Amino acid sequence: MKIDRDVISKYTYRVEWSEEDQTHLARCLEFPSLAVHGSTPIKALSEIESVVDAALRIPSELHRRLVISSAEEGVSLNQYILAKIS
Repeated sequence: MKIDRDVISKYTYRVEWSEEDQTHLARCLEFPSLAVHGSTPIKALSEIESVVDAALRIPSELHRRLVISSAEEGVSLNQYILAKIS
């Protein structure tokens, strides 16, 4: 699936080094529950863009249920979805 650059460019991304995790963490500021990691800043940024793009394609009712389920399990939405599809 091709990322819709026009859509994801409307959001604000931040990539930071995590000394604790020894990896780069990327977040989308408009979606604080979404976080990913990557071995380089570019990989982390690419990954968060993919996650945001996928999240925007999920129907709102399904997204709501996924957010609730991930919160109940105490994990991020991204971790929850990855665990379910892997």
